[in-house]
Parts: sequence; structure tokens; C-alpha cells
Amino acid sequence: MKIHPGWFGGFVVSLGVLPMQADPVLLTPGSATWTTTVLDGGTQTVFTVLDDTVLDWAEFRLEAGSSIQFDVLGGGGVVNQLGGSGSHYLNGTVLSNGVVGFFSPEADFEVNGSITAKSVTLSTLGTEAADFLDGGGYRMADGGEFNFLTVNGEVRATGGDVVLAGRQVVIGDGADLVASGALRIAGLDAVSVSGQGARRLRAEGEEGFVLHLGEGRASRIEIHAGREVNLQGTLDAVGGRVWVEVGDEGTIRSEASGIIMGETVFDGLLEKGVAVGASSGDAPGAVSDGVLGVPALTRPDGTKVTGPVRVATSTAVGEAVARGRAKTVSREGSGAGRAVLQRSSFFGMRGARGGNAKAVEPEKGRR
Repeated sequence: MKIHPGWFGGFVVSLGVLPMQADPVLLTPGSATWTTTVLDGGTQTVFTVLDDTVLDWAEFRLEAGSSIQFDVLGGGGVVNQLGGSGSHYLNGTVLSNGVVGFFSPEADFEVNGSITAKSVTLSTLGTEAADFLDGGGYRMADGGEFNFLTVNGEVRATGGDVVLAGRQVVIGDGADLVASGALRIAGLDAVSVSGQGARRLRAEGEEGFVLHLGEGRASRIEIHAGREVNLQGTLDAVGGRVWVEVGDEGTIRSEASGIIMGETVFDGLLEKGVAVGASSGDAPGAVSDGVLGVPALTRPDGTKVTGPVRVATSTAVGEAVARGRAKTVSREGSGAGRAVLQRSSFFGMRGARGGNAKAVEPEKGRR
């Protein structure tokens, strides 16, 4: 066994010739130290974070079986700047009791392992580290034209938000995103993020897309894209609200497999209906243009919670969606015959039937 110092005061413990994740450069001297231990099947690196910390990784390639832990004793958290124009991947485990961000503005970043922290940001856009760490909001921009952010693993925020951002954001069918705060997904070339619990994401770009195949669960969910949002997975706002927004020329698409739970607002051209209100274990009903299908809800023991509901939208609303941008608000139904869908377009047409749904006045611009 060999022990030798890491950069800027850390220590590396190495054994044998197992491949190791290379050390980062500490851009904030004195803010952190770390040790790396080689174990059977991987490495374990523990960072002791004493103040706001910025780490510059020439290559970030955390293998399966390896782990990184950020033990935050002081400061807001850790910014990991991923350099180069190749690809970075996280196949192992990252744990932290603080705020953690990974930014890869010039290279693909793929997460197949797991990340758990107080709050988590994964981005293929660049940002100012000081703005990110001070907790008052930050802006992300200046990413590569074609680099992808791909998430196939688990991302959990135990005391804040999960933020995913980039021109191309792909959330695979194996992804599991959970946040105690908000789940914020931006397929944009520039976006501003407010402080936790404040305003929603502010889109500043017109390019980008989001493909969601996995599962997302949070107190509220925001998805923004310049060109396209494609929803084929499950989104659960846990009784809160789901916003889905695209740019002026963008499109919101939903396949039959897409399920959204929670009050839902669409801002953009909606090409298909969305199954709303189903539990994560239910198969979504058939959905066609102008018709919202909500399957029967059942408990794990097989007993029925509600019967199936089908709501046909009005002709006027269907025309509004076909002709231009529309806003859609959907609420979970409480029984057959009660309204679970309501729409309001910029053309002033709206429709609602029965139940406890409220009329929504047309908006005059994007928020």
C-alpha cells in the first residue's frame, strides 16, 4: 500500500495498478482536502469541504464500483467543472450533505450511476461558480452546440432541487429523479435559475430539446425547451404543479406511455393529449387528439380508487391548439363525470365542464 499527497493538500492511498479517477485541480486553494482509497472493485474518494469549493476535472470518469463523497463542513457546496471536448461519465456513486453541481460546457456528460446530495445540478452549459454557490440564483449558457446531457441513473436531492440543463437533455427509461424541492429540466442554450423556492426557470434561449423516458418525482416540476419536449415517462408533482413550456416555434409531444400526476400547465403547441392522474403502477389509457383518457386507479391490493374517466375537449380548444400556442391546465379527476381537463388559449377560447376545475384566463406572454 502506498500513501502519497494529492494536489493542494489532499492525500491519495493507492494499492496495486487498479485504474483510478485522476485527481482534480483545486481552483479555490485551502477550501478542501481529500483522500482516495483503492478497494476491491473500485476507489473511494472522500473530500472534506471547508468552504465554497471549485474543482477542475480534465477528465471525469467515475467507474461503476467507485465512489466520491463530498463532506461539506462549511460553505455552500462544490462546483465540479468538467473540461475538455471528449466525454465524461459517472457510473459510480456520488454522495454529499451539501450542494453539488457538475458543469460540462464543451463535452457530453452521461450519468449511469447515482448522485445524492442536498441539491444537485447537472449541466452541459457553463456557469459562474460564485453565483452557483451563493444560493441567490445563477445563469447557465455557452455550451457546445451538439453535446448531450444523458441521465440513466438515480439523482436525488434531499434538501433542495434537482436541475438538469443543456441543449440536448435525454432522460433514459432507467432514470429515477427525486427532489424534496423542485425538479427543473431545461433543454435550452441559455437559462437562469432562481434561488430555491423563488421564481421559475427563465428561458433565455430558443434552441434545445428534452426527451423524458424515466421517472421524476418532486414537490413541483418544470420542463422548458426551445424546440421540443417529448414526454414518454412518468412525472409526479406529489400534489403540486407541473409546468411544460417550449419556445415560440416549439412543440410539446406526448406518447401514449407518458403519465403526469399533478396540476399541469402546458405552454406551447401540444401535439397529443397526456394521461393525467394515473398512479405510477397503472397503464395509461389510449389518448388521441382532443381526448384525455384517464385509466381506473387501483391500490396495490387491487381495490379500486376511481373508475376510468374520458374527457373530450371542445372543438374550439382543439382548433386553438392546432392553430397556435395554447395553455392547458389539467387536474386529477375525483370520479367519473367530473372534469379533469381545462384549456385556455391565447385566442381567448376556454372550456371546462363540471367538477371543481376553475377557468384559467389567457396569458398575454411568456413568464
